[in-house]
Amino acid sequence: MNRDEILSKSREENKYFDEMMIDTIIKSGKASSEIGLIITALIFAIEAFFFNSFNYAIIGVYLAMEATRYLFKYSKMKERKELFFGIISGIVGFLVIVGHFFVSFK
Repeated sequence: MNRDEILSKSREENKYFDEMMIDTIIKSGKASSEIGLIITALIFAIEAFFFNSFNYAIIGVYLAMEATRYLFKYSKMKERKELFFGIISGIVGFLVIVGHFFVSFK
């Protein structure tokens, strides 16, 4: 391939995305993850303090979201660290949700 073919192929692949849009998507993903953690912690704390109950399922949902983010990053960047954290987050999230249902229906 010569230079012009590579440039035209790159332009076609990035036709609907520019650098600013990609950067905005990355930053919004990080911000939404942080806000999700804050909301999860608040809901968990409010239920524990006011209702004397613990809703572990909401923590499981947050961990599942994080697992998805890590595994998606692994699929694009092939970094083992992302795969490790994705698998651990997914397993712990699944166990927390299953544990919540065992405790709730006991």
